[in-house]
Amino acid sequence: MQAEEASPGRRRTLIIVSAFLFVVAGLVLWWRLSGKKPEDIAAVRIYMCSETGKIFEHRIREGEEEPIESPHSGKKSGYLPEACYWTKGPDGKYKAKLKPTYVILETKLTPGVKKKTICPDCGREVTGHNRMPSQKLMQAAREEAGVVQKD
Repeated sequence: MQAEEASPGRRRTLIIVSAFLFVVAGLVLWWRLSGKKPEDIAAVRIYMCSETGKIFEHRIREGEEEPIESPHSGKKSGYLPEACYWTKGPDGKYKAKLKPTYVILETKLTPGVKKKTICPDCGREVTGHNRMPSQKLMQAAREEAGVVQKD
């Protein structure tokens, strides 16, 4: 039994598919070896200094507890803040904004004391896992800012 020789069209297709798979495999390998690991990305958090009100990024470490040392005050005054994506429009109605105002919950600053946390920008109450505006309101904020969203 004699092996059939591939036609020129089939041979060209096999070469193209093989080259494509080789390039994809190379890209995946490069991404896995040079990119950040998901756990590294998740370990970087936004903190807020309770003394200065300034925001900073911090890579959390195992066993670390709040408050953490703030680079702005040099003291243990860094807390995970809540993000408030609300603002008031000129008409006094609430609307979404793209850049959040970060707020430290009063319950973190004074444990055991029941005191509401109010956003200094919009005046709404800020809670743990603060509610974001709807997708429709966020889209309106993107459009107002001229931000094009890629699908």
